[in-house]
Amino acid sequence: MPPPMFDPSRFGSELAYTLIVVFLFVFVYFRTREMYDLTKHKGIHYFRNAFLFFGLAYAARFLFHLVQLGFIVLDYRRPGMMLFPLVFPIVGYLGTIAIFYLAYSTYWERIRYSYFLIVSNFVALIVAVAAFISGSPFVVALVQLPLIIFTLVKTSKVAHKKKSHVKALYFLVSLFWLLNLFVLTPRWFVPFEAKVALQLVSTAVFIFLAYKVLRWTR
Repeated sequence: MPPPMFDPSRFGSELAYTLIVVFLFVFVYFRTREMYDLTKHKGIHYFRNAFLFFGLAYAARFLFHLVQLGFIVLDYRRPGMMLFPLVFPIVGYLGTIAIFYLAYSTYWERIRYSYFLIVSNFVALIVAVAAFISGSPFVVALVQLPLIIFTLVKTSKVAHKKKSHVKALYFLVSLFWLLNLFVLTPRWFVPFEAKVALQLVSTAVFIFLAYKVLRWTR
């Protein structure tokens, strides 16, 4: 029998959600490859990198579920509580790098790439350490939210120079990641029912985002 801490419905919903999100990130990343190959626009390149690191963050989450499943098969109790403090810093690090790339895709002409790499990795490491110590999504959000706001403000200023859907894409990506800061929290922090609701909303947001990208790249 599975251990008492194991809830098949919780585990199944999180695993399915993670697989869907990883698939959608991979879809967007490769869907925009042709556009970059044709234009060689660095902004598109950094925009794609943001999706790459978001996808890696969720790939880490997926590996967490696989390892968790292995512990369950071995009848080991409370695997999630043991593994989450190790996984959340990785997700926080990769997610912060992704947000930096999202911001940099709107500001790459004014900041040297080498400087960007130093600053983004330094901040991401701080986020990872803080996430490991606190285990709280609010610590990660405290750093990522100003970056997201900066990206949205910058994008709104250049929207008149580009197609209006660019602003919508950045807004949808930002909204999706903010929602998922709470989806990634352990069950004691956010009730299961609330997590399912957030998963459904964020999945709907990402599907709409993928649709926007599909139209953009036609």
